[in-house]
Amino acid sequence: MPRKKSSIDTLIEVSREDCRVTNLVYSKKFKAEVMRLKIGGDVTIHRIICQTDKDKLLEELRKSGISCSEVGKNSIWARSESCSSCAFLSRENIIITGSRSYNRTRLSYRFKAPSMSYVRNLNSRLEEKGFAPLLVEANEETNSDLTEREQEIIEIAFRKGYYDSDRKISMKDLAKELKVSVPSLSDVLRRGTRKIVKDYVENHL
Repeated sequence: MPRKKSSIDTLIEVSREDCRVTNLVYSKKFKAEVMRLKIGGDVTIHRIICQTDKDKLLEELRKSGISCSEVGKNSIWARSESCSSCAFLSRENIIITGSRSYNRTRLSYRFKAPSMSYVRNLNSRLEEKGFAPLLVEANEETNSDLTEREQEIIEIAFRKGYYDSDRKISMKDLAKELKVSVPSLSDVLRRGTRKIVKDYVENHL
């Protein structure tokens, strides 16, 4: 029986400087996290999670001509023209499942791609376009098994003492050693740990 094809779960970081929403949030030093709900070739809808000053941020967004609305206690949805990386990736044969900003210029995208060769080709084209890509993770999806990258990172974290009660290495130092950003490392550890806990609950309790 032929092997059933599966998608490649991918996490990649890129740089760009032309997002109006993140430029405003970070240049004015608001304490907020910027993610993307819907990415398009022309327009992207951002979700901004505010720690403080939501009303002030709303005012600043509207003054800048960015369409936005309050959604829940600490959340703002902001609609603006797509930045260069969002516009580029929206035209690719991928399904984007998440995106978050780390600062004004650096952000990550998590997406499903049709093959590993497609991911490598996409990474090369992102590099050619000047997006300075960093391929953090790219693994064939399975039901609940750890990906090779998740297994590698969790094993290194364990051996370095990250999971010890008197933690012997910080998330920041571990990320530096693995040459990834702290948010990307946190994402991989969270997803991998959830799979381990899910397997334990379903098969051992």
